[in-house]
This record gives sequence, structure tokens and C-alpha cells, in this order.
Amino acid sequence: MAALNRHSLVGSMGRVGAAGDNAAMESFFALLQKNVLNRGRWVTRDELRIAIVTWIERSYHHRRRQRRLGRMTPVEFETIYAAASAARKHHTISVNRTDSSPAGAACEVRRRDSRRRSRVVTPMPEDEAGVREFDVLREVAEVGYSFDSLADLRTSGLRYREAVPVLLSGLQRATGQKVKGEIVRALSVPWAKPIATGPLIEQFRKVHDDTGMGLRWTVGNALEVVWDDARFDDLVALVRDESFGKAREMVVLGLGRSKKPEAGQVLVELLGDPIVSGHAVKALRKLKVPAARPGLEQMLSDERAWVRKEAERALAALG
Repeated sequence: MAALNRHSLVGSMGRVGAAGDNAAMESFFALLQKNVLNRGRWVTRDELRIAIVTWIERSYHHRRRQRRLGRMTPVEFETIYAAASAARKHHTISVNRTDSSPAGAACEVRRRDSRRRSRVVTPMPEDEAGVREFDVLREVAEVGYSFDSLADLRTSGLRYREAVPVLLSGLQRATGQKVKGEIVRALSVPWAKPIATGPLIEQFRKVHDDTGMGLRWTVGNALEVVWDDARFDDLVALVRDESFGKAREMVVLGLGRSKKPEAGQVLVELLGDPIVSGHAVKALRKLKVPAARPGLEQMLSDERAWVRKEAERALAALG
């Protein structure tokens, strides 16, 4: 208990032989073992962290539907549950009991249940709660796309171009990290460019993310998808700013989409940045820049196995 208290952790209260409290995590770690740990080997903790975060962010949270969640993904279920919880919290039911007898109590229960079934959910004022996913979905529906969640919109297979300005408006007004993340993911589609590139660059700069692997990384992932050479200088400024740490990883990968001749030079320069050098190697493999050969050959001795493999592929692409 002393160790738990020291780390601000709450111990399991399950008794011996009743492992229900552990079942959820055991199931999760079994999936992690099958989908990540059994599929590769990592030399450093950093390599493993990237693999785990990528699987959780891209697959487990947003693609894997779970039977116990009604065939919904965790993000879809959480979105619906959060909306329902907010509605319950901000909707007050007045109960006036005048008959304390058992019969009167039974009647009151029936009246209360009837009111609960017929009540209308009143959205929270925007100035109290900020823009919620519910608000954005309502505005998206007004332009012709009616969905229960932004995750459903993103995976619908539709090219929701008309919804992009609505999503950008919601992103500017949203204050919650979770809502912002869902909007950014919905903007991580090719048809969101070029209109979304500028606002996402601004979000990348100003978002609060001490770890570099939270919302800023999500925005960086979106920028890789909506890369626009018209904003080349702004995007290069992001990847060169070391204060953004690991959040730059996917933006660096976006340089591999650029048609600018300067893109190769920037990537060669980033081979000297240990935080994003691996992603620079991957982008150079796409661009096939002859001048990158010396730098790529040096990356063959990198301590990270996946970087060495990417360097071999990049050199093979050069011929």
C-alpha cells in the first residue's frame, strides 16, 4: 500500500478468485501482444513507444469494434456516453412527493419514470461548456451529412467536402481537447486540403501538449495528409522547431509529399535531428534524392532497427 500511495495509485479491491477487475486490462494487453509485440522487435523504448501509440491511436480507438460496446469503437461509445452523461447532468427533474404511503411511493416512481421517458434533452449553453461534438454534428447535418459521431463521418466513405468549413469553424470554437481531437481526425482526409492546411498549422502552434504525443501529434498527423506546398515555408518552420519534439514526426513525413526541390534538402538536414531522423529517412525514400545518399548511409548504423531498415530501403530506391 505504501508503494501505491507513493505513486498516487488505487489498489485492486477484488478478492482472490474474482478477477473481474483485471479482465478488461488482460483483454487489452492480449490484443496489444497479438497486434504489436508479436509482430516485430525493438531495440529501444522509443521505437516500441511509437509502435504502441500508433496502434492505439489509429486502430484500437477508432477502428476496432467491440461486441460489448454494441459493435461500436471505443471512441464512438465514449462520445455517445459523454453526451448522455452531460444531458443527465444538466437536466434537473423536480420531484414533489405528497404521499409517503407505499402506494403513493409506487405512484411517484411511475410518474418519475414517465417523465424520464418523455423529457427533452436541453443542450448546454455554448458559453458554459464550449463547442461539443453534438454541436458540430448538428451543424454538419445542416450541410447534408447526418451522423451519430464524427468518427462515423470520417469512416463513412463519403467525400464530405461541404462539411470541411463547418469542421474548421468548430475547431476554432472548441475548447475541450477531446472535441478538438475528434474534429482534427475528421479533417485528416485528402479532400480537406488546401482549405484546412492553414488552420491546422495554427492549431499545431498554439495547442497545449507537454508530451508532444497528444493533440499536437494528432494535428501533425492531419498535416501530413493535407500537406500543401503553398504553405511549404510554414510547414518547414514547424519541423525545424525542436521545441515541438515528437509532435513533428508526421509533419516530417509529409515532406515526402512535397514537389518542392527544397524538400529533399530539408530532409537531409533533419537526418541530424535524433527525434525525427527516422521519419526523415522514410520521407527521403519517397522523394529519392541522390544528394541524400551520404546521410542515408550514415543512418545504416543508427541504433534503431526500424531506422536502419528504412535507410536500406531508401538507398535501394536510389539504385
